[in-house]
Amino acid sequence: MPEMKQEYDLTPADFERRPVWVGVHNLDMDEPWYEESDEETFRPWTGPLPFAEKIGIALVKATFVLADGSVYPGYCRAVADDWDLPPSPMMMRDEILKKPASWSAMHGGVQLSVLLLQSPTIYINGRPFDFQLRIPRLRKTCVQSFYAAVGKTPQDVFPLRFAADSGLAAGIISGKLDGFYDFPLWSKDYVIDTGESFLRQDAGAAAGPEAVVPASASGHSSLAHEPEADSGEAVQPAAEERIDLSLEDFRRHPVWVRVQFLDKTRPILTRFKFRPWTGSLPVGAEKEHVRIPATFVLRDGSEYPGYVGAVPENWADILPPPTVISSGGVFQVSSPRVRFEGSPLAIVGEQQPAMFVDGQKFWFWCRAKDNCHELRQRFYKALGKEPDEIFPIRFQGTGGLSTGIVTGEIEGFYETRWGTRKPPKVVR
Repeated sequence: MPEMKQEYDLTPADFERRPVWVGVHNLDMDEPWYEESDEETFRPWTGPLPFAEKIGIALVKATFVLADGSVYPGYCRAVADDWDLPPSPMMMRDEILKKPASWSAMHGGVQLSVLLLQSPTIYINGRPFDFQLRIPRLRKTCVQSFYAAVGKTPQDVFPLRFAADSGLAAGIISGKLDGFYDFPLWSKDYVIDTGESFLRQDAGAAAGPEAVVPASASGHSSLAHEPEADSGEAVQPAAEERIDLSLEDFRRHPVWVRVQFLDKTRPILTRFKFRPWTGSLPVGAEKEHVRIPATFVLRDGSEYPGYVGAVPENWADILPPPTVISSGGVFQVSSPRVRFEGSPLAIVGEQQPAMFVDGQKFWFWCRAKDNCHELRQRFYKALGKEPDEIFPIRFQGTGGLSTGIVTGEIEGFYETRWGTRKPPKVVR
């Protein structure tokens, strides 16, 4: 079993130990550990260098040199020299051959879009930062976080260059950045910007309207607003959006709702984040993916804070939201009843109860890739109790905040394997 880590968990020390990490999900389909991985799982490359496999994603250790000459560690993805060749023609149902577009043709028609594939990532005091601009509501926070960490002005940072050692991987492993970037799919209005306007806004300067300049005209544009669907609810500021939720978040806002967003830098485009709920209460669990505070009572009577998702009565037959993939297709997962052979234990996966112990968050629904054994050991150590003193755990969501089922019982940790269509296994 190789060492496996999610990309966002990789550290500079990992690249010092192993300068090349490869994507398990793309390369190890025939290996026994494949089921424990997803699109963001990587392992050290143990084969010959330079890495030159035709399939798979390789993250290679790189050095970043800023405009002021300062040097930082980081990594980038190795990109094949023929990265912009269009894929092979596809036979359509009407027996007509369709010639797919090249990568650059799909992203503004410019060769600079190779940056999306390289995804250069720099470490500032051990914290990773990439240079990809998110949707407009998130851009200011991302850019300001970077400059706060690096402690430099845009003129000190850009242009910057990054490069990996030539002996690590074949293909393109170096590049230049004139600023943060965005190459929207099927749009000629790409973005390259140092983010200086966001720093001026934070200093109190008025922010004027942001123009959109076609890439064909100048090759650059100021930050362009992307169209967003009108959800009918108030738009929350970026600072109030979360990928993950903490105990402090619930102290400030008692109800959070999960929403979808598209991450164009990932093979699986659909991801989720949370926003505070600002509408009337209780929130309808039939219409919203709700998270509310909950109290967890252990078998020995001790209590801990946490949160739980409210689920409607017909939870077992509800289809999850479809997932969009980068090829343009849509992947629809089946209902919990189908995925877990009608097991009533599947409700834990829908409620996703999470419990806080001394500031640490623990969940109980884990896929094989989540390393359930390590999670259990950390949980027992944090509590200082034996399993028989802990389970079953009963939880109760705060009343009046949401409709649906907000109570339940946890017998242990629920291990699942993607695609097996078997009931979850309870382990302690």
